Amino acid sequence: MMHLVLRRGVILAVGAALALAACQAVPEEPARNTISFAHLPRIRLNVAAVEVVPQYRSPMQAPYVEHEFPTPPETAVVRWVRDRLEAGGFAGKAVVYIREASVIRAQQTDVPFLLGTERLRARVSMMLEVRDRDGVPQHEIKVEAERARNVKPNLGGPDRDRVYVTLVRDLMNDLDVALEQQIRTSWRQYLLAPLSAVEPPRPALGLSAGATSTHSHMAAEFGSFVPSARSPGSARRRTGGLETAIGRG
Repeated sequence: MMHLVLRRGVILAVGAALALAACQAVPEEPARNTISFAHLPRIRLNVAAVEVVPQYRSPMQAPYVEHEFPTPPETAVVRWVRDRLEAGGFAGKAVVYIREASVIRAQQTDVPFLLGTERLRARVSMMLEVRDRDGVPQHEIKVEAERARNVKPNLGGPDRDRVYVTLVRDLMNDLDVALEQQIRTSWRQYLLAPLSAVEPPRPALGLSAGATSTHSHMAAEFGSFVPSARSPGSARRRTGGLETAIGRG
């Protein structure tokens, strides 16, 4: 299982980057065929780390088709965590559990003029949890979102990819609104003021290519991994402030 951890340490090392960022333009809206939240302000939490724990395993067979998407829902959730959540404290951590990140394809049978049309239903279920310095859970937030879209059966190539991207982006926009509202309402005691009105630049996000597993998409996005002496059964790599560990379990 893959675990992604964003630690506070990188924040202490970006003083120079903040100074440079003050002279740079505010991040633009993401391109039409990308899914990114880097243009939105970060939510700083009074924890030392933010960890992502994917619990959903794609069946990788019909009717599940999330592995065919340029950006599967699970990859989009990881991007949301990386772009929007920031660890700004000295103890404890926030854990983001991805319970479901599926897309199911079915044939339309209940609407006569849509017979033969594909029906895509995308669904994401998440739980966010704050733990204290001893690892004891303190507060949790649960959010679910679902979106559906009809697709012409003969649609292919770039046109189909655009439909897939739009479906996942709309789903993630729903989640973004719900998550921010819940965090700012239920986790007010964990919120910290932004470091600066202008945030340091973050790497641009593009679409992953190929029909591979959702974990392969994430591995491709965050690069290759090297063995870690801290955990014989895992591999770790740091990309900016994101520490990725892939365990054998």
